Amino acid sequence: MSEVLPCPRCDAPLQEASILGQSVDRCPARHGLLVEQRRLIPLVEALVSATIEVIDLDDPIEPVPDSHGVAGCPDCARPMTRFGYMETRTVTLDRCQPCGIVWIDEGELEPMIRMNAKTTGRAREREAEVHELERHLSAIVWSSGGDVSDGMLGEGGRLTAIKFVPPSRH
Repeated sequence: MSEVLPCPRCDAPLQEASILGQSVDRCPARHGLLVEQRRLIPLVEALVSATIEVIDLDDPIEPVPDSHGVAGCPDCARPMTRFGYMETRTVTLDRCQPCGIVWIDEGELEPMIRMNAKTTGRAREREAEVHELERHLSAIVWSSGGDVSDGMLGEGGRLTAIKFVPPSRH
């Protein structure tokens, strides 16, 4: 953000900062971060990538108490709208749609990272399971002389259906 905007919680001038190469404006009193809406997902994804190996995917994520009320947009002064991060009630963020900015209150970023890490981590686990299953199926098919028809292969040669075709007996 080019001009200095006030913190929507304490009116202190926000300070430009960078988190893993992602630009944010932060409150000097640690009330939160102001992020351009288009940069929110890349910011969280960068933080997930940097921390996913140390996040316990089975650790429950408690909802963040929302005691701040609706924030006023630091750019246009209109009340920001509230929305649940990842369409949940675990973290409620403030957004000014016309200005394209999101306010992340203190204490909200860490659960956002953990929520995204759980989704990413579970997807990686499923991907590894699918690869292992495909490897085993391939070994079974090729060792028995069977075949996999092209209709079962999806994009990138990934199995989309399983149908064992035994070798023909002459």
